[in-house]
Amino acid sequence: MILGTTGDQLAYLALRALAIVCLYAFIVWVVRVALRDLAALSEQTPARPAEQPTRLVVIDGGESSLVIGHDWALVNPTTIGRRAGNTIPIDDPFLSGEHARITAEGGQWWVRDLGSTNGTLLNGVPVAAATAIEPGDIVQFGRIRMQALSDPSGAGNPPH
Repeated sequence: MILGTTGDQLAYLALRALAIVCLYAFIVWVVRVALRDLAALSEQTPARPAEQPTRLVVIDGGESSLVIGHDWALVNPTTIGRRAGNTIPIDDPFLSGEHARITAEGGQWWVRDLGSTNGTLLNGVPVAAATAIEPGDIVQFGRIRMQALSDPSGAGNPPH
């Protein structure tokens, strides 16, 4: 396009400015609609706390007298071992007197091995430091395997 007069140049400049203003107005409109929709979405789906395990259920009693399906409610702290003073006392030759501890910290349950001889595993992995437990996880103390489950009703056997 060849511009011959100053009037043509001014009209061309005005059209360019109008196009830029329209583009910016469209961008602002898109951002406002997106923010409004995000705000509406966040109001519709309130944040729900993550489910946490509330009990341990025996799935393999090893060489102990534990019955498969027996469960204990988790309390803070829960201790597992051969000694009678533990929250979950289990007479098993592969457990130490104080084998492991489960504690609630920061809204999460954590398992710690207490220097036991035969170790503590979480989903088949040795527990070397405090490790988070999630519902469905398998916790193994020596040869005894338990599954961490959530139970909204709070039902289950009381700790022994």
